[in-house]
Amino acid sequence: TLNRRALLQEQKIRRGTIRSADGKVLARSVRAAGDTYARRYPTRDLFAHAIGYAFTTIGRAGLERSRNDDLTGRRTELVTALESILGRSNEGDDVTTTLDATAQQAAVDALEGSDHKGALVALDVKTGGVLAMASSPSFDPNGLDDGDTFAELNTDDANAPMLNRATQNGYPPGSTMKVVTAAAALDRGRYRP
Repeated sequence: TLNRRALLQEQKIRRGTIRSADGKVLARSVRAAGDTYARRYPTRDLFAHAIGYAFTTIGRAGLERSRNDDLTGRRTELVTALESILGRSNEGDDVTTTLDATAQQAAVDALEGSDHKGALVALDVKTGGVLAMASSPSFDPNGLDDGDTFAELNTDDANAPMLNRATQNGYPPGSTMKVVTAAAALDRGRYRP
């Protein structure tokens, strides 16, 4: 678990690009020192919690973590060995999300206008796909590879910007329970719409 060899080896892989459903680039790899790559996030704090981050020094979070095998091109050991013998480049696969840039911007705007800490998630009712996932306050993942920046954000207990409030916190259901209660009342037959 403390062996960082696998993480260091992954630096030599051009991780796949992460895009929104409407084609916006959310994360990409750029050449770094030597034969390594670094991760950059063009949308900065807009998709920070949903996409997460991937840095050798601090690890991974969000989609960068959950889709790591795809993004690094990790396949079965047999396929990897065969590709190595054939001299194929070590590149990750691209990932296209269900996130929508316009919906995400609307979610972030709504949270920023409320002046509260919180989260907003919008789902596609037909597919269950996540159209927007915002958490406030947010952070810019581009600066996290600087240890001081990560430490500062990670120890800000008052604001907890690294906390994805959409997936890492529990909240009372609020108005969603009104629908359940109304459906139960109608189901019993004692009430009419």
